[in-house]
Amino acid sequence: MKVLIYSRGYPNPIEPGRSAFVREIIRFLPSEINITVVAPVPFFLSQRMKNSAQKIPLMRIDRIGEREVEVWHPRFPLLPKNLLRPAVARLQALFTNSCVKGIRDQSGIDLIHANWGFPDGCAVFWLSRKLGIPYVLTEHQGAIGDLLKIKFYNHLLGRAYRGSRKLILVSESLKEPLAKVQGGIPEPEIIPNGIDTQRFTTAPKRPRPEKLVYIGNLIPEKGVQYLLRALKLLLDKGKDYSLHIIGAGKYRPELEKEVTALGLGQKVVFKGAVAAESIPSLLHDYDVLVLPTMVESFGLVLIEALSTGLPVLSTYSGGPETIVTPETGILVQPGSETALADAILALEDRWDEFDPLKIRAICQQRFDLEKLVPRLAQLYREALASQ
Repeated sequence: MKVLIYSRGYPNPIEPGRSAFVREIIRFLPSEINITVVAPVPFFLSQRMKNSAQKIPLMRIDRIGEREVEVWHPRFPLLPKNLLRPAVARLQALFTNSCVKGIRDQSGIDLIHANWGFPDGCAVFWLSRKLGIPYVLTEHQGAIGDLLKIKFYNHLLGRAYRGSRKLILVSESLKEPLAKVQGGIPEPEIIPNGIDTQRFTTAPKRPRPEKLVYIGNLIPEKGVQYLLRALKLLLDKGKDYSLHIIGAGKYRPELEKEVTALGLGQKVVFKGAVAAESIPSLLHDYDVLVLPTMVESFGLVLIEALSTGLPVLSTYSGGPETIVTPETGILVQPGSETALADAILALEDRWDEFDPLKIRAICQQRFDLEKLVPRLAQLYREALASQ
């Protein structure tokens, strides 16, 4: 079977940390499934990212375990500030068509696996019709409900969902917003995101939780501003915690201003973005991972922390509700510094209850790719059998 994975989120030399879990899945697919990747990138990405030293070739070989995978990076136009956003999927399809067609004609493609409904799934809908290749679609997008409120996107995404041989969701929480698709959708399959838990080891447990860490994009929707205010509330009560913020994004200058305004300069450190492969060892430096997100389809960093044996604090925002249990952490309502501060204190009060080995075992049982990927491979076979 020859499967083409189509994903803008696939890591590239300029953005090595992008959605690395898409890449990790390949490692666990059966060897009889031959994989090629098409990972479109915008024109002038190096200038956008201010990284002129790195170049992205049109094609490169990505060594994933014992596999050598062809990764193609066709370019497409992407205007700043979301200008012409409704046209992005169509432009992506037009500019990647020749690349996908070339792979089909030279090597053959039995099935395309698109990740994210917009723009990738919508682009693959058009490619599938033009090139006659069936596809499956995995929806990851936590804020998909907001997009579906707009009639144009509802129509566009509805066609992409209904055109797929199999529609896969990464959590049960996505079923509710997708129920608003006009014209309905096929019955979805639920396959959560996963990790290779063998890359992680249990972190030593300290006497009390002092070191907090946030890992993720720095955008308002991730709620880091509420975590900073929660830290201020705790310090005002005489509680001594530190916070490291790992990640990059457009919201960092605003967060830095808030740190200064709150007088947290000695307690908060911005570490910048880090490579995905450094996360397993980096997590050993911390006691609790906090993901104060406003909306989240899944929350991969939560299971990375759990695989290290760290308890987690997150929000009732969709995906985290399918991950965090009383044995592994605490959930609070999003958008509240008071709720976050109270939860951090509750974690400390319950600190002796959290067993790193038990937390890691729960994660291995539920989210190890070795257990999850065989189901994906079976869905590929079922998709092709349904012709």
